[in-house]
Amino acid sequence: MQNAGDIAGAMAIYKRLLAKDKKNPDLLIRTALAALNLNDLAQAKGCAQKALKAPTVTGVAHNILGVVAERKKSPTNALKHFEKAVQHMPDDLNARLNLSKLLTEFNRPNDALPHMEHALKLAPNFPMTHYFTGEIHKSLGDMDKATQCYRNVLRINPNDGGSWKALASIGGTSVDQDTQQLQTAAQNMAAQPLEQAKLLFALFLTYEKAKDYKQAYQFLEAGNDAFLRAINYDVAKDVTHMRNIAATFTPDLFERLQDFGNDSDRPIFIVGMPRSGTTLTEQILAGHSRVSGGGEMTFMEDAIESAGARAGLRYPDTAPQWKKKDIREIAAQYLATSKQMGADTPRLTDKMPENFHFLGAIKLAFPNAKIIHCRRNPVDGCLANYRIMFAEGHHYCYSQDSLVAYYRAYQELMKHWHEVMGDQILDVDYETLAANPEPEAKRILEFCGLEWEDGILEIEKTDRPVFTASAAQVREGIHTRFLSRTDNYAPYIKTLIDAFAGA
Repeated sequence: MQNAGDIAGAMAIYKRLLAKDKKNPDLLIRTALAALNLNDLAQAKGCAQKALKAPTVTGVAHNILGVVAERKKSPTNALKHFEKAVQHMPDDLNARLNLSKLLTEFNRPNDALPHMEHALKLAPNFPMTHYFTGEIHKSLGDMDKATQCYRNVLRINPNDGGSWKALASIGGTSVDQDTQQLQTAAQNMAAQPLEQAKLLFALFLTYEKAKDYKQAYQFLEAGNDAFLRAINYDVAKDVTHMRNIAATFTPDLFERLQDFGNDSDRPIFIVGMPRSGTTLTEQILAGHSRVSGGGEMTFMEDAIESAGARAGLRYPDTAPQWKKKDIREIAAQYLATSKQMGADTPRLTDKMPENFHFLGAIKLAFPNAKIIHCRRNPVDGCLANYRIMFAEGHHYCYSQDSLVAYYRAYQELMKHWHEVMGDQILDVDYETLAANPEPEAKRILEFCGLEWEDGILEIEKTDRPVFTASAAQVREGIHTRFLSRTDNYAPYIKTLIDAFAGA
């Protein structure tokens, strides 16, 4: 029944069996797996914990407990369980993949790579192992090895949209070599719009590289349209959410909760719309001897959803009910989780752009933290998002109308944060930073209380991992080539140009 997809039916039988044989390790594991499929985390955790006592299933039990911890927004506990799962089952593919993927989320690709290489030995014909190995090599700047990994996937599955898109994103495709195969794959995936969208975005990037902007835009628009066919998104909900955040975090709320935070100034939060220069800003800061780059960390949102939770409520409606212990626990969870990044420097950057939703909570939890807000010309910024198919989220990016509505709501929310947070936020314009990097970098360092160090602008020499859409661009150093990209697509983005005329 479980194999046939009737998980609920299987679970009913497992419970009857457990009533007669409560300590059977295999039965406990099967029940835990069924509970995971039903997202019954309490049942999955309870059964897996009982199964830990049986040596034959200890590794599987730890793997299940790791998945439970991940879903409960407790990545530190998840990491401990996945490490134990690998210790007990060194040749288990799922355990290796789970541990490797979590290590990359902690921005530790060098630690993740050996596990992926072991996974490749276990399953040389499993496309996912090649793909994730390629993602790790890309984050480390080894584009040749990344290209090889993506091509390995495509030899196994020529229709794999993720690998085609990843390959095109690092310039690994060409019009002459790949477009015929890409178009065939896109036709084959017509019934799977998300996969088709990846292939269409790959075609867009391939033609853009060849500077055939008319043909490139046709594939870009088709890719965005395909993505929209696969989702149900209403930008009005996001706009209302952002306005609700501003209405919740009032001066009165800050006054009531302002003395409960952690005094640590270790986190440096870099926020803004995606593609606004957050990666460039982080790489400059991470070039300092006292700073480590944390990348796009979800830890603040995780802590708010965990420590700041209230039954039946979601953020920001939980905030008015927070008390001293909630604020302190949010800060404590964030600091404890960020230790897993493996960084031993006094300061750590967190460049999750969407943390602009959580700046009120950040101010309460870390009143001494520095917040850098990256800005970009609205038309350029919106186009930069429209031309990227993100790994997840950012559903507003696939329509020019949605982009306009979302961007305006983001501007309103940032205006609110400036009014209530004052000089805790530093605005950095991408155009100014790219054109005049040294004075802007000095301004950023001074804001963070850091002294200038030679070589800080040589980001192309970095061996630091980058997992964002800017992974390949960072290796090119600081440049201004993307400041004029809008000119190539001006006839096709009238909605963006008209909406932000004069901005």
